[in-house]
Amino acid sequence: MTPGAIQDRIVDFVEGRDWVSFPEIGEFLAEDGIDVKGDICLEIAPNLVVWAGMSHEFADLMKDALKSNRIYPHPSSPLTHLIDGGMLTLPVAKRLPKNGYKKPHWMPTVFRTVPYKTT
Repeated sequence: MTPGAIQDRIVDFVEGRDWVSFPEIGEFLAEDGIDVKGDICLEIAPNLVVWAGMSHEFADLMKDALKSNRIYPHPSSPLTHLIDGGMLTLPVAKRLPKNGYKKPHWMPTVFRTVPYKTT
């Protein structure tokens, strides 16, 4: 399956379920035989981690899906990830500092097909 076809499947999965976490997307991709575990960490600002322990392929697929503006990150509760089967052991970010954090913090994130509104 091509990366574009997998990206389409990720978007369809997010659209069909809504409020989808990294653990859910990882499980979905693993069912297709994609290795999702590894040592890659995705950050949206210095030391502001959205997910860790990813394979290069999983990280690249998520970055490409986000760049396509077909899925969008939304802040969530750590409990969402606990229920979905995965959490990070980093301190949870309370805010989005202008220049990032000095030490790694986790921003629990879910995905939707609509942009996050900050108003």
